[in-house]
Amino acid sequence: MKLLDLTDKTIAQLVRETGISRSTLVDIIKSNTEFKSTSVENGMKISEALNLTIEELYNKIYNLKEEK
Repeated sequence: MKLLDLTDKTIAQLVRETGISRSTLVDIIKSNTEFKSTSVENGMKISEALNLTIEELYNKIYNLKEEK
């Protein structure tokens, strides 16, 4: 699953909310940089902007079932 599939926010909104550069976000969104390869700091910023925990975001991107 792609990052933008998880939200109705635009790249510009994510840039403003996360403080991550547009080029870095575009690389993550287009999967040029895998989410699991991004820094923990950027992962946390993205998950916070999407109101998800980092674990929930990772599981959604990689289509993993969440353990309960």
